[in-house]
Amino acid sequence: MEGATAAFGAEQSATFGKAAAAAPFTIRTLGLGSGVATLAAKGDEHKKLAAMIARWLIKDGHWQMPGANPPINNTEDDYVRALLAAIATSSRADYRTAQSEAMGYVGWIKKLAKAFCPKEDG
Repeated sequence: MEGATAAFGAEQSATFGKAAAAAPFTIRTLGLGSGVATLAAKGDEHKKLAAMIARWLIKDGHWQMPGANPPINNTEDDYVRALLAAIATSSRADYRTAQSEAMGYVGWIKKLAKAFCPKEDG
């Protein structure tokens, strides 16, 4: 249990839990690029989730998105921009692999959020 908490990071809010619960549907429905952009545009906890996905696909995961380079600044916005730029220039095969990897990752985020996020903020 302690390892899962460490992997999930700092305590998250109920808003993050709701965003994590909806993320797989958002990405599956809109596609990886539009899904991540939609999450980022909603701001706050949604943007944090978009940046987690981007960071996973750019540097933290076992598979790395071809053409995606970690940004110089370590900000949420920079990671999302770097991922969207890599998606725009990726091959169809790389895009599908990235989307599959992202779906697996957000599936785990959703499970961890359900376990560790409060049901309501406050």
